[in-house]
Amino acid sequence: MLRAAIRRATITTRPCPATSRLSAARWSRYNSTVTGAPSEEAGPSKQSAKPTVSKPTEAPTKPTEAATEEVVLSDKQVDVQLNDALLGALQDMQLEVTEQEKPLVVDAFDGPVFEAIPPTNSKYDPVNLPIAQERDYVHASEEEWHASLVHGRSSLIPHQHKPIYRIPAATLHLRSHHQKLLDFYAHFVSHAAASLGIPISRVVHLPTQRSLWTVPRSPFAHKKSQENFERRTHKRAIKAWDADPEVVDRWFQYIRQHAMGGVGMRALRWSRMPLGVGATHLQQVKQALTTPQAQMKKLADKIVKEEAKKSSAVAPTQAS
Repeated sequence: MLRAAIRRATITTRPCPATSRLSAARWSRYNSTVTGAPSEEAGPSKQSAKPTVSKPTEAPTKPTEAATEEVVLSDKQVDVQLNDALLGALQDMQLEVTEQEKPLVVDAFDGPVFEAIPPTNSKYDPVNLPIAQERDYVHASEEEWHASLVHGRSSLIPHQHKPIYRIPAATLHLRSHHQKLLDFYAHFVSHAAASLGIPISRVVHLPTQRSLWTVPRSPFAHKKSQENFERRTHKRAIKAWDADPEVVDRWFQYIRQHAMGGVGMRALRWSRMPLGVGATHLQQVKQALTTPQAQMKKLADKIVKEEAKKSSAVAPTQAS
């Protein structure tokens, strides 16, 4: 049994003569340069067969030159497109950088409020502000104090200008649901008024408005429990006296431009009119109430007079 098993293994591993002959033919065909089907002489034999080598025909040069020209042109077009794309990307990046460098300007709050006119003969040039002030602020005037830079002044209580005539100029009302934001912004508004030289009062704390809603907690009609929702509106007020209307307009423009989110404002202004303003308004109203019928009648009378003058200037003709 052992001999039979060894014999079978040797038989199966022994190469077949047909298979060896086919592989030799493929190998000779791979090594040869002859195109087409292999000849009978290509098979393995004891005699060394010389393979016939055929020289390849030379390809025409014109189509190759045309193909190379087309490739060069296509490469140039690709280079041009890449350069254009790179230039466009660089321009877009430069535009983005310039847009980011531009300062943020609010268009709605740039114009003057209540038609305020900018000063043309200001004492201090805005370019040179703030003034370089020394450490001795005791002997400095109020004008120099507010025109100079004092570190930590914003955290102090704003300067209170004493009103002389007690003529009301404006009243500013502030509303917010957040008490900290409201107090902070009222402090900022007071400092702005003090810097402009406007006599103002202290920040007045008005009564807090409280709103309460009681609703059923259950989403169904048969309620099981209730819950309360409360909203508190905190109020502050600041009064201003003895201030020029242009200065008040600048104050309102500044605090409106630097408004704080979550804080509402309402301004009340008093305007001074000269004597005889009632008669002036009455005359303007009478002029505005002139009816078109009266104007047409006046124009018609004028035309009649002109035509009458022309007819009187023409000499009458004698009848035959």
